[in-house]
Amino acid sequence: MTLFLDTNVPLYAAGREHELREPCRRVLEMVADGVLDVMSDAEVLQELLYIYWRRGEGFRARSLVKGIVEILGADRVAAVEARDVVRASELLAELGPLVLSPRDCIHLAVMEREGVREILSVDGDFDRVDWVVRVEPQALAREVGGGGD
Repeated sequence: MTLFLDTNVPLYAAGREHELREPCRRVLEMVADGVLDVMSDAEVLQELLYIYWRRGEGFRARSLVKGIVEILGADRVAAVEARDVVRASELLAELGPLVLSPRDCIHLAVMEREGVREILSVDGDFDRVDWVVRVEPQALAREVGGGGD
């Protein structure tokens, strides 16, 4: 199974001490080791870049974005196409404005285009989308990695 990597996993992995930090790090290590088949999209990279830029941590932003591309491989980071943005607007209308953000709907559109149904995320809002299965990093780290939190 291919998993879609949501923004919050590398964000927690690179962030301050938090109960999700270690499980997110373990999952990214499993990706780097080839244990998990994971893809993402350019919007995830843009989100990471923006979050750290806004915090005044430009170097950290560059380092994190480059690291994610290296871990996944550039060919596993899908471009966001115009049709994905159009589809995201349709998903916003279908799901309702309070279910997911436009950015999350862009991720869904890319997932739909790529035939990916599972998302690696701590964001419970994805549970409201009937064709998406959310995989929590902490559960995956325990199941596949043998570690606990």
